[in-house]
Amino acid sequence: MLDKIQSLLEEVEGLSANSLEEIEALRVKYLSKKGSITGLMADFRNVPADQKKEIGIKINELKNKALDKINSLRDNFAVADTEWNGLTIISISIGQLAATSSSVAVDELKKTVEILHAVDRLLASHPDYSLSRWVDFARRSANKPVLADRYEANAKRLITTWGGWQEDYAARFWAGLVEDYYIPRIQKYFSSDREGLDQWEEEWINTPYVNKENAFDNPLEIILQMLETVK
Repeated sequence: MLDKIQSLLEEVEGLSANSLEEIEALRVKYLSKKGSITGLMADFRNVPADQKKEIGIKINELKNKALDKINSLRDNFAVADTEWNGLTIISISIGQLAATSSSVAVDELKKTVEILHAVDRLLASHPDYSLSRWVDFARRSANKPVLADRYEANAKRLITTWGGWQEDYAARFWAGLVEDYYIPRIQKYFSSDREGLDQWEEEWINTPYVNKENAFDNPLEIILQMLETVK
């Protein structure tokens, strides 16, 4: 049985997938009720008593490895699609905006902002791509309520204007940050009040964040729709 466990472990470590459908097929193959790893649990009853502890540990390790691998494939696939496609779409749209004449710039800016609104919601589909998570961590780190606002401001400065002349040095592509910071910022930049941009950034940093992050129900479907708009 140990040989069978080792063989399955080698299979699991080499798993790869090109779509969410393939990832689901892997989950079914290894972890469903009729999956190969679940089948080991049924065979476990026939293991000699003096081997049960060792084999039980090995089966649990295999199961955890499979869970981690499949979850990693799923997360990496979703994040890669969300972040890469989002950045690609934004780059195309900003480039179009910068190249247009003033007569059509307003329309191009509107299109860009619409894309950014959607990208923010796509990012909200992943628990780690969230401004609220960063802000909550900073506020919880304060040992006194009076320090919470200061800690939040420092955390927000770190991912926005920190870096001296090289602003956005540690920028993040997160839900909430796109909607609450980058959209108003680009609108400010392309407005008649561009000179007030530095002041606006400072005010944003020092104003407590209100979480309005709102994920799409089906983010991958939205990504495909968005890509169609920039072909």
